[in-house]
Amino acid sequence: MTVFLTGLVVLLFISLCIKRALLAKEAALETTVSCVGVNSHCFSDDKVVYISHASKKYHRQGCHFILDEEMPINVDEAKNLGFSSCKVCKPE
Repeated sequence: MTVFLTGLVVLLFISLCIKRALLAKEAALETTVSCVGVNSHCFSDDKVVYISHASKKYHRQGCHFILDEEMPINVDEAKNLGFSSCKVCKPE
């Protein structure tokens, strides 16, 4: 009987740990999703540009030189990360 109760306590503890981990992951995902769109709380400056993993250039939204998924970013942050302005869409 004692072994059964000990096993039950261990299972409840593991279940609680998993639930807490899932809730923390869900909260982090909600924060990330809320900053994917252009929201005032995500960027301190109104100047938003778009980057992708395909190049080290930043663009206006919809520029045809963005070859994969575009991600919004503050222009100053893009510069700090080493991105430079696209010469075709001229985001600045």
